[in-house]
Amino acid sequence: PLDKFPGISRKHLRIFYRDSQWCVEVLSKMENFFVNGQPTTQLTLEDKSQFTLGPYSFTFVQEAVEQQQV
Repeated sequence: PLDKFPGISRKHLRIFYRDSQWCVEVLSKMENFFVNGQPTTQLTLEDKSQFTLGPYSFTFVQEAVEQQQV
């Protein structure tokens, strides 16, 4: 949850699932969203993807999901 990060809210970025991939998109006109030190507005997240928004750094961790047999 973003409530642990003062100054960042749902108005700033959106994390969503599309076409079997997790993505993050900047919604505000903030110019301080960086991936590997480069400014960007959208990112397809992979396990261990790192991005920075303002003074905060994030690492996306995708856990394996066990498939149940039906």
